[in-house]
Amino acid sequence: MLNQEFLSALDGLEKSHDPDVLTIYSSDSMLTPSNSARLVLFPSNAADVLKILTACEKYGVSVVPSGGRTGLVGGATPLDGEVLLSLEKMNSIGEVNIDQKTVWVEAGATTRSVHEKCEKGGLYWPIDLASKGSSQVGGNIATNAGGIHVVRYGMLRNWIASIEVAFPNGDLIVFGSELVKDNTGLDLMQLFIGSEGVLGVITRAELFLTEMPRPLMTSIACFDHLETASELLSGSRKLPLALHTFEIMDQESVAIAGGSISSKWCALIEVEENPELNTLNLVAPLSEAAALKEFWLADSEEKRNRFWSWRESISESVKRVVATRGLIQKKMDVSLPYRSLVSFADRVNDEFKENVWIFGHFGDGNLHLNFGFSSVLLADQAEALVFCWIKELNGSISAEHGIGTLKRDEFLKWIDPNELRLMRQVKKVFDPSGILNPGKMI
Repeated sequence: MLNQEFLSALDGLEKSHDPDVLTIYSSDSMLTPSNSARLVLFPSNAADVLKILTACEKYGVSVVPSGGRTGLVGGATPLDGEVLLSLEKMNSIGEVNIDQKTVWVEAGATTRSVHEKCEKGGLYWPIDLASKGSSQVGGNIATNAGGIHVVRYGMLRNWIASIEVAFPNGDLIVFGSELVKDNTGLDLMQLFIGSEGVLGVITRAELFLTEMPRPLMTSIACFDHLETASELLSGSRKLPLALHTFEIMDQESVAIAGGSISSKWCALIEVEENPELNTLNLVAPLSEAAALKEFWLADSEEKRNRFWSWRESISESVKRVVATRGLIQKKMDVSLPYRSLVSFADRVNDEFKENVWIFGHFGDGNLHLNFGFSSVLLADQAEALVFCWIKELNGSISAEHGIGTLKRDEFLKWIDPNELRLMRQVKKVFDPSGILNPGKMI
């Protein structure tokens, strides 16, 4: 039971003890913990967040910040009945600064709502995710989100001007600025991008924007050997057109997502059209790559949407198929040097053969591996084996989804002890009582 004095300190705030609400808000896309939050709080502004955090600090109550709950590693789920702080009510978006190309956004605004607001001003925030309809900006920042356009625009940290962070001691600090050049002191803002809520609670952010891209030419290339994807990627980079997307999907992934290809693999490629050049003629050589089986251009918006529906439906489709087959799902989000991508993916396919689905952001070295196993033991053994391969190849066990709960044990095995010591010292500075998202990452 929560201390009555603690609850009294939260008077006036929207909250819920309802068991169904607690279960919903204690889960993410991969994990429903056995111990739900004891209380869910819904602050409406930064002052409310400070009220919650200072009360948690005073009464020794641990708190888990929560966004759109689209995570895949249990980064925003409770471990031992903590209080859960949902940012969803803090979803306002300020006026777009057309000249400066920035906009202030509260942490609970969805990625899609930011896109819609900025596009009205002819500008674009280039963080685009399959979960953009429900993922929130605060969660995007807390995990340094990637997405489908990293090959063109880079990771999220490139698109943050400033962030406002609330701390358990009552401080509310803005880090960063809209200035392109500012070398006054340490860049503390970068500490909070990818920090998974263990250092402070992000309440709002100033986003850098860019011009809306020109219309994109979308194509699907089909092939039996993944080396062909490397050829296509190299060819795409050499075009006098901006490469926006280079995704791969295996045949099984496309099939469960409602599509059909006759080859083992396909690549979804998007380049930015240029009215001053004949884009179609420039793209044509890609269709002549060695060992290419089929090459389809999306000649209508309906066809483009169909291609993207394959890619964006895979995660949910895998979850459904694994459940139907009575299997245990294991999902891995890994990155590797380009030189190792093909051999690594082939090794995974050779080892696991059935009940494995591979897709992801080939253009930036990020693969999503999805497995179905008959037992938790087999799933854990497979994960350990794959992580060993990744370590041998100087890859990463987390490309864009973070560490959270599910990857923490493996992360602690991998990280240099001196680096871990420094990370924990940093946490101690911002969260001396250790109440922020305990048991996550570090």
